[in-house]
Amino acid sequence: MDRYGIYLLTLLGFLHISGIDEVLGELTSCEYTGSAYNRIQPRDGAEVPTQPIDGTSLKICQSATTCCTRRMEQQLLERATMDFNSALQNELSNLEYSMSSSALDFHGEYSELLRYGEERIKQYFGTMFSNFAGFLEDDIQQLFDTLRDHLRGRPANVPLSVELFFNELFALLYQDQINPRNRRVSGFSSRCIAGQQQTIRPFGNAPLEMGNKLYQSVELARLLLNSLHLGVEVLNSTHHMQVGKKCGRALLEMSYCGTCLGYTTVKPCNSYCINVMKGCLANFVDIDPHWNEYVTSVINLVRWSMAGDYDLQLAIHSLDANIIDAISTAKDDSERIIEEVNNLCRTLGDRGRPSPAQNRDFAIQQPSHSIPMAPNPSMPLDERLLAFVDSLDSSRMLYSSLSRGLCSEGLMAAARSNDGCWNGDEVDRYSEAIVDDGLVAQRASNPEVSWNGRELELLQAMSLMDKLQHVVQSQETWARNQADFILSMDLDFSGSGSGDEMECSGDDEECEGSGSDEMTMSTMPPDSNEDSGEARTTPDSDFTFEPSKHDSDEDNEAMVTKATKGKGSGNIGEKNPGGGATQTSTVSASLITIAFLLSWQHLL
Repeated sequence: MDRYGIYLLTLLGFLHISGIDEVLGELTSCEYTGSAYNRIQPRDGAEVPTQPIDGTSLKICQSATTCCTRRMEQQLLERATMDFNSALQNELSNLEYSMSSSALDFHGEYSELLRYGEERIKQYFGTMFSNFAGFLEDDIQQLFDTLRDHLRGRPANVPLSVELFFNELFALLYQDQINPRNRRVSGFSSRCIAGQQQTIRPFGNAPLEMGNKLYQSVELARLLLNSLHLGVEVLNSTHHMQVGKKCGRALLEMSYCGTCLGYTTVKPCNSYCINVMKGCLANFVDIDPHWNEYVTSVINLVRWSMAGDYDLQLAIHSLDANIIDAISTAKDDSERIIEEVNNLCRTLGDRGRPSPAQNRDFAIQQPSHSIPMAPNPSMPLDERLLAFVDSLDSSRMLYSSLSRGLCSEGLMAAARSNDGCWNGDEVDRYSEAIVDDGLVAQRASNPEVSWNGRELELLQAMSLMDKLQHVVQSQETWARNQADFILSMDLDFSGSGSGDEMECSGDDEECEGSGSDEMTMSTMPPDSNEDSGEARTTPDSDFTFEPSKHDSDEDNEAMVTKATKGKGSGNIGEKNPGGGATQTSTVSASLITIAFLLSWQHLL
């Protein structure tokens, strides 16, 4: 025998000792299977056979001979589902981290803005009106506590808190500035003056406008934060999905049935892996349209939050200027105000608390103390919002891309290989075609995952759809409420529609023609901000993000026009103005009921 014959006999002997005679296709030892199994199941593992045993008794990894027992098969099934959930988590981790960290970052920035605004207003009154600033501190704190509560989603009435603040300010300002000759004002008269603020309207429309601006800006910030939390919850629920029996069976066949035959280092074929992933995620792929709508809704919320009328930064930075203007309005109209107070509250001059020391010079003075420092992060909030939008916009079609993503890194499958890989039966070529996305394609032609008995996964997917739809409908409801509010403003202040009674200044859009019967609202923020208040931290005050092809301006405008005119939309679980439940919630409830009945029938 020549030396080549000796080399061949040596190689065959090595393969025989290793446990797999790949030339003959015969399993002869369980050494490799045992080593791999002990790595997979280091604790509470089953006893591994030393020699191959009969494999026909296994439920899933059936074969003539095997190195797996029934207990090993069950533990490998559990491991396969854990690997699947871990792979999903790894695939979604970057997006989930981006959304959760952004939500935390934005909430911290908004909270810091409110803290700064409170300290700034207290500092302003302490410097300019030290005579009565102490009497206002509780009202200022109550106002900002209400804003903080609203940001956290707690019950809060922002416009009412603003009115109460101006009520107290009016009583104190009347004694100190408007009618300082009245040396003493009884407690009853002081309460009367405060209570008549809304009747006398010494500050013009300032309380209403300031209350609306604060409410809308904080409400939009709250909606944005809530939308991000719901998105994170959807992603978290996705990679914690409960795997059904049919999916678990396919995962075990793909990941570990080869291990039972001694193929411990051979990975599944790439196309085989994709078909298994598509089968397991078949119900979840149909979440994509809802996820895309969710992305569009969040981007719209970001756009609105950077617009002048709804920008929390601008609202907080312009508070002191708005209050100064309101006080100036009251001072300029002092004769009318004194006359109306005398008519409505006739007990002035009685015994009571002394009037604050007179300060007849109403000219705005330079503060003697430094104003609290505004939040100044290394990256302005606007830039962080834009960076987040870029990241979120790239996640469109998230669920339909999961299958290929899970199989593309070479972790769950051989990267781009369909030859010399595990095809579910043996190490060979995988010849099946990759099926299309969607439920119809999976039911009709997926060769790897059976469709029957998938009701549990359907219910999970429908639950996630409802959460995403809740965000979309919340945004549409908010947009519709903006239209209703502006129309109600026109009715309250313009009388028959002429608008003569409304006090307008600058380029306010609300002062433009009030006689229109119909209102159209654009999702895009205005090109310029209001002139009031300090300059923004970022020089680019308008939103410059260019939407993707899935997010055209025409689609956005159509969506919000529908929201401003539609009568059936609203938050899931809430009632519409007519008293009926929302249409989407009804449909979702019906689908869940049908799925539950199917699941119950299957169990019976």
